[in-house]
Amino acid sequence: MNAFGRTVLLAGWLLGGGSIMAAVMPLVTHDNPWAYHKGTQAPAVDWKTVPEEALDTSWLHGRGGFGYADSAAETDRCLTLLPDMKGGYTTLYARQTFRLAEALDSTQRLVLTVDWDDGFVAWLDGRFLVGVNHASGTNEPAFTSTASSTHEHSLSTDDTPSAPVAYDLGPARLGAGDHVLALMGLNGSRSSRDFVLLADLAVGPAETPVLIDGVADRQYGAHVDRVRFRVPTQRGFRYLAHLDGQRVPTDIDQVVTVVDYHELLVTRTHLASGETTNALVRFIVRSSERSAKQSTEDGLPPWTPWPPIPSSRAELAGASFRLLRPRSFPAGYDIPVVVWVQDSRERVMRVNGDLTADAQPTLAIKRGVGSGFLHRSASGESLVHRAEMGGLPVSLTVALDGGEAWTAVSGTLPRNTSWPPGARIAVTNDLTIPAGGTLEVGAGTVVRLDPGVNLFADGLMDVQGSVEDPVVFMPSERGRPWGGFFLREATSEIRAVGTLFTGSGADPQGTPGSHRVEQSLFHCTSHGRVTLTDSAAIALSGQLGHSVGMDGTARYFFTLERFLMQGAITGGEYEDAVFQVRDSAFIDCFEPAVPYWRFQDADEDGLYLKNIPAGHVSGFTNTLFGWTRDDGVDSGASGGGTLRFQNCWFESVYHEANSLSGQGKDVRHTGDVFLGCGQAIECGYGAPTGRVDRCLMLSGNIGVRFGDNYDWTYAGSISATQCVILNNHHDVWGMNWQDWTYRAGAMDIRSNELSSIPAQHPANRVWDPATVCDTRV
Repeated sequence: MNAFGRTVLLAGWLLGGGSIMAAVMPLVTHDNPWAYHKGTQAPAVDWKTVPEEALDTSWLHGRGGFGYADSAAETDRCLTLLPDMKGGYTTLYARQTFRLAEALDSTQRLVLTVDWDDGFVAWLDGRFLVGVNHASGTNEPAFTSTASSTHEHSLSTDDTPSAPVAYDLGPARLGAGDHVLALMGLNGSRSSRDFVLLADLAVGPAETPVLIDGVADRQYGAHVDRVRFRVPTQRGFRYLAHLDGQRVPTDIDQVVTVVDYHELLVTRTHLASGETTNALVRFIVRSSERSAKQSTEDGLPPWTPWPPIPSSRAELAGASFRLLRPRSFPAGYDIPVVVWVQDSRERVMRVNGDLTADAQPTLAIKRGVGSGFLHRSASGESLVHRAEMGGLPVSLTVALDGGEAWTAVSGTLPRNTSWPPGARIAVTNDLTIPAGGTLEVGAGTVVRLDPGVNLFADGLMDVQGSVEDPVVFMPSERGRPWGGFFLREATSEIRAVGTLFTGSGADPQGTPGSHRVEQSLFHCTSHGRVTLTDSAAIALSGQLGHSVGMDGTARYFFTLERFLMQGAITGGEYEDAVFQVRDSAFIDCFEPAVPYWRFQDADEDGLYLKNIPAGHVSGFTNTLFGWTRDDGVDSGASGGGTLRFQNCWFESVYHEANSLSGQGKDVRHTGDVFLGCGQAIECGYGAPTGRVDRCLMLSGNIGVRFGDNYDWTYAGSISATQCVILNNHHDVWGMNWQDWTYRAGAMDIRSNELSSIPAQHPANRVWDPATVCDTRV
């Protein structure tokens, strides 16, 4: 055996196609009479070798196999049931004696076939043969032992049934006389829902197994960056080896460095008999640089989204700018600006470009929206900003004031408080809107918050800005963030029109228990409503929001229209929350200390929606998600709920544009665009239902996928109809690492335009740009 191990694959078991050997003679069969001993105490030390009549009274007799299960169907092959094993004991001892009239032909081989749950050890005439899922090596485990790992038997109703395994025990060197096959079965625990042990011993013609050195079948996460393998040949056989469909030589070391899922198929033909043996090894190579959690990139090549490509002047024809920026602003502070590119009907245009001007920072426009800050200027001036993008001009003027007094506030406000239009408010310490109270904020007001200051909205904060004269919440010193809003009472509500929020998130540990712990702008801990219209949250040091799960009922409501979130670590994690979002954008989610183009797996999502309460729907219409270093929308975890996406746009998302998981999660996409994403739609662990109709998925790693990068349980389903899915590494893919099967049965993929037609999904068409496509996106 060489330094990188050996895999032994027996003919007929891996790919089907008959028994392991021809002319097999059974020696022990699982349904013949056995002697068995329940593991409530240890048997005599010589139980594996003494004659049958020497066994003590603790030994019982019955036909095999042995077992119990919650489901009667699982013990269909068990002729001796053990209902007292659950809760009573974890081991079972069984032996069968067989007699040979004459010695076996040593040119033949012994084969032991076992079907079990969860572990076993086997001996022949007291000599150790094989053991699985036990921690005693070649020694006999104690009668109180449990299996060291789980293993499902062939009739298991769990998601991972395993076929019986045949073990080649070598030459059949058994003399005439009595012999004893002895087995000890081990259960995973006393409370395990099932236990099964069936064993057969046979002898047949010699059959040397196919040997593959260096790589084993279905080893999740075993190979990092590279794997080396060799297919050694034996005289008297002809070999063919194919790696991912391409022929590779035998008897020579092969090195695989491509990070991806791979299949090695070896076909061996006996030159004399013409008998063929197949061996298939499925393995994955993952990247050490791309998989901080050693799972999120397993089975997929690395994916780095492309940078935005500027739109041409022709694409900008008929466009204009809609600006959200202060009409007047205190001198000496950088001025926040939000830019939307729209057509003559005031619809956002999905264009890219740089909005440039002399002596001012460039504002990057991504699919029709962008934001930034204009440099501070001295008092007594008006800042006139003239810029252009692709020949499209824009001009804005901001009056700068320097003499207005700031009104300092802190503590608990009076029950009804009003800050008049154009006010200058300095929040110097934590501020509370009392429960049942109201704070009205007039248009053009600037609220300056000191570092770490929080605003507790136990009542209603009603912000009455406008696109032409917005309200601004900002830090007193840029680079030293203020805290955020806390919504913690039944009366907690923030209702804002024409509002710019910048620079929140002071506490780097402000959200314990969340996937990200940085403080959020809107932190909801019991109840809360947040309604934002013609507003933006930009350049945040932490998260946009967070809601704490309480009891699965609807406690938090987020209604966003013409809203931009740009420049946060994440849009936040939400439980028991309902979202209604229209004409909005969530872009640029990543830790600013790590450049976006440097990969890390750190939950930098546009939004993370763990559950949507029953009876409610979270809906997103004409909304952009992009340039997030994890997912665009992670509708994941174990929670359920209903989500609907319509005419949305996902671009340059490292992992999943939308990942689905959980029990009862129901997600539908209609008329959406997915461009350059790691995976457009992924139906992951748990039992989610995904539906994709009339969508466009271009130039990513995967378009539609069932399964994900973990070796977890997958019981959901996904459908895709009338979509155009082109130029992806896999347009459609259904591999998962739970059982290493392609789950075509969980995928309804039909009437789509694809780059090529997978064998598992024949009811689709190859995209032909020369013909008229009847798909409408």
